[in-house]
Amino acid sequence: MSTPRIAFIGAGNMATSLIGGLRAQGVGASSLCASDPGADKRAELNATHGIDTFSSNAEAVTGADVVVLAVKPQVIDRVLDATYVYNADDMRPAAPASATTPGCTAATGFCARRRR
Repeated sequence: MSTPRIAFIGAGNMATSLIGGLRAQGVGASSLCASDPGADKRAELNATHGIDTFSSNAEAVTGADVVVLAVKPQVIDRVLDATYVYNADDMRPAAPASATTPGCTAATGFCARRRR
């Protein structure tokens, strides 16, 4: 069985911790990627864990088997809308989404938006 490609939207503390744990467990850098608007965050994540990083959420989720939404609650709707509008057809049909955002059920909303 091949390792699924996991895309993280957001590269803050939560995503960085999850990525670090996955890398420590032997998940290859080529199986992980992340997007973040901050160039410094992207560079740090790339230097620390060797994963591809993107400024575009749409680029990050392209070809993903799993999407992890690791953004703050106040921006999650904007992130979901932008990712849906620009990338709905590029993500594999069965890619599940998971949210680390406190108090949000964004993963369900993300999947529903993809099906529209």
